[in-house]
Amino acid sequence: MSKALQTFYCCPGVSTKNKSKVGLIAVRNIPPNTKVLERPHYHGHWCYTEELHEKLNVETTTLCTLQDLYRNKKLFMQDSNRRYTFVPTIPLHEFHGEMFLNQSKKNANVVSKKDGYFSIKEIKVGEELLVL
Repeated sequence: MSKALQTFYCCPGVSTKNKSKVGLIAVRNIPPNTKVLERPHYHGHWCYTEELHEKLNVETTTLCTLQDLYRNKKLFMQDSNRRYTFVPTIPLHEFHGEMFLNQSKKNANVVSKKDGYFSIKEIKVGEELLVL
């Protein structure tokens, strides 16, 4: 079996926690302390927000829509002064499983660590992965 299939633990699906959201659903049983997701590596650059609006003829509402679409705040995010915006090189390539991880304080079964996301207890097929 290929390494990719050996580490394929989940796929996007309807969230069991919130039916109006997408979540990551286990496609096989996952033992505790298993790395279920890598941390994404974002490719892009910081731009002056003002220039971005001028160059792309993008309004503030469009930028807010992009920020909402990507939701992980690393893409199209702005610095604290809103002077710079991070723009991914190819936005579509920046969809990562991390974007579909929903949070839960009570029922969390995944924890974020420096080198990825790991299961903290056994996760059964069909269960949603929920990060602490």
